[in-house]
Amino acid sequence: MLRRVPALKYALIALAALLVVAIGVGTYMYFDVSNQLSPPEIDRQAVAAVLDAPPESNESTDTATYILLLGNDRRENQGWTRSDTIILARLDAETNSVSMVSIPRDTRVDVPGYGTTKINHSSAYGGPALAIETVKQFTGLPIHHYVEVDFEGFEQIVDAVGGVRVNVQVPVGSVSAGLQTLNGEDALAWVRDRHGYASGDFARMKNQQTFLLALAKQVSKSDNFAKLPSILNATSKHIKTDMSVPKLMSMASDYRGLDSSTLRTASVPGKTATINGVSYVLADKAATVAMFADLADGGFDETP
Repeated sequence: MLRRVPALKYALIALAALLVVAIGVGTYMYFDVSNQLSPPEIDRQAVAAVLDAPPESNESTDTATYILLLGNDRRENQGWTRSDTIILARLDAETNSVSMVSIPRDTRVDVPGYGTTKINHSSAYGGPALAIETVKQFTGLPIHHYVEVDFEGFEQIVDAVGGVRVNVQVPVGSVSAGLQTLNGEDALAWVRDRHGYASGDFARMKNQQTFLLALAKQVSKSDNFAKLPSILNATSKHIKTDMSVPKLMSMASDYRGLDSSTLRTASVPGKTATINGVSYVLADKAATVAMFADLADGGFDETP
């Protein structure tokens, strides 16, 4: 004779089965995302050798975390490429503020082992590790973590959060001037454009900083913030970083309230010049040294 199982017991069994499946799927997604985010072994070892120990694990009195953000147009199965976007971000745990310095991709610097050339060549010559080493040498500041995003991933992130609203000063392609909610494709066109501006790359860097703040605000909305794990899962193959999934989620939570009052931006000051037929940005040495000294002291006022 079959024993009758009370309805509550059935419910508990079903709930237990659901939890097992959820944990299994969650664990699979966690490891799948972690594997996608992690750079190839050759880069992982090289990056680990040049990154500085995080502030919570060293004896420094500075609690700030420095993260190098790199954007490139690497295609699938393509190796090292030049970085179109180079931003050094300082995250201050005490004030919950972020300061970002954009470095023009054509900045003339010394790339270790390769001599004097454009700073964005460093990632093409030696991947993220050489880019980190070059930026550390140029700025005199530590770098604790890095995040590299290709442009397909950038588009997918923007689309995943429902687009990003920005004030477009100069139209580009299908993007009209004015307050616009940009999808991934239009957002990429806007942040990459420099030809419609008299200041060229400097205007583009300003637009990129404006867009990052707007993106942070969009991600912080409750419905998007709740979707972060799935967004990360969908875009992780286009992102490379030394940071773990829990670290990324914790950082997103800590700086969720980021706005114009807690985000300070600047660009390396300099001027364009042509040397031996090659166009460069020549950094103003004294002003650049002062800017990075201010950054190390806790931030700076936004430059015009």
